[in-house]
Amino acid sequence: MYTPQSHHRALRLDASLVVGGRGTGKTFWTSALRDESLRSRLGTAHQELDVTDVRVGHAEQSDIDAYPDPGTLAHLLDEGFSPYEVWRAVVHGLVAPGSNRLEYSREDPWPLKVARVRSAPEDLARDIESAQKAQAAAGRHVLLVFDALDRTSSTWDRADEIARDLLRTALWFRPFRNLHIKVFLREDQYQRAIHDFADASKLKATEAKLAWRREDLHGLLWQRLINTPRDSGSLLRELGMRAVDREVFYDAGSVWQLNDSVRSSDAQLRKLFAALAGSKMGTDHRRGNPYTWVISHLADGNGDTSPRSLLTAMRSAAEDSAQRYADNPFPYALHYESIKRGIGDASRGRVNELSEDYPWVNPVARSLSGSTVPLDESAVIDVFSARHPNGPVDAVREVPHSSLPPEHVDEGWPGIIQDLLKIGVLTRRTDDRIDMPDLYRIGYEVKRKGGVAPPQ
Repeated sequence: MYTPQSHHRALRLDASLVVGGRGTGKTFWTSALRDESLRSRLGTAHQELDVTDVRVGHAEQSDIDAYPDPGTLAHLLDEGFSPYEVWRAVVHGLVAPGSNRLEYSREDPWPLKVARVRSAPEDLARDIESAQKAQAAAGRHVLLVFDALDRTSSTWDRADEIARDLLRTALWFRPFRNLHIKVFLREDQYQRAIHDFADASKLKATEAKLAWRREDLHGLLWQRLINTPRDSGSLLRELGMRAVDREVFYDAGSVWQLNDSVRSSDAQLRKLFAALAGSKMGTDHRRGNPYTWVISHLADGNGDTSPRSLLTAMRSAAEDSAQRYADNPFPYALHYESIKRGIGDASRGRVNELSEDYPWVNPVARSLSGSTVPLDESAVIDVFSARHPNGPVDAVREVPHSSLPPEHVDEGWPGIIQDLLKIGVLTRRTDDRIDMPDLYRIGYEVKRKGGVAPPQ
């Protein structure tokens, strides 16, 4: 387990709102927090987690006794219950199962449980207060974690209402010192929900963002490499120590760890990567340094690079180097041409991942296949219109009904372009032309003069 510095803030009990894009760690930390063995590895930075019971209030994996699945939630809302009432029932069941004045069992139908919460607010309040007193007396905490809120509805208005009312529920919990709620939100949902209710600023003050700096990404890579089993791990640790001429790693018992002085040092991590890939992306320095080149070419339109993209690219580059350049006098494990091919594999993987969160993107973005960017916005609209003559509705017709549609689909193709810019699939240059970052461009087989070529 590797914890970037910025993620420590997100793991604190008082961080009620955690915002992150695709692949930044929202689902990972939901799983890690509920896993006692992983929580224990967070060390002295989060000692309060040693006395914390973590329970999941919503996640991608169904747990119908703990929280309603999307179909049940939709039925509850159609029956006239508000999301706020549903979330209060969820947290009551997780926090106060043993002091139940509301007189329902964990296995009772959700309409019954939510109706009891609605009809007896005083009993609800007394149960929560009793749970707080019990935890305080025992010197312990309860943390409720909520993830995958984008899977709760297929319409933006309802998804916004669900997210907003969950944040209101988190605010309700703020005065309880031993009871905590942590909500993991996608960036686009956060931007829509956080400004839409009273006292939102109080919750915003607890916000933490899951960010990955260049140093974090390279640190994660080396964390993986030095823990490789058998002789390979030993060889990589020896290579690393030779590269920087200092103690780079230490044995933490079950795993090897990077020293803090190295994992936070751009200069030292640059030396480590140079030991694997050299310092040039070609025959001279004008083509860039692999250490920075890899991260920049794996960034989306918002400048964010995900850990999975980096690890995918490096694995692919290693395999390609072994196959193509094993007998070549090139003195490094990762050939620069193999790194370029690795970027292509990461791009195709990222395109597949994107379709899970935004299924409507693929039918639209693939319309640009074969085009050369950058393009004027009018030219992009012409390409979209030629492929989908009935407009954006035609493009997203095959998208599963359970997923959220484009946010601005009602505004036509300019609205779709706005959504693609917001997600980071497209970028807008200073001259207003539309471009596409390599992270998506290669996977969608879009061309750019001088750029990494899509596969033939």
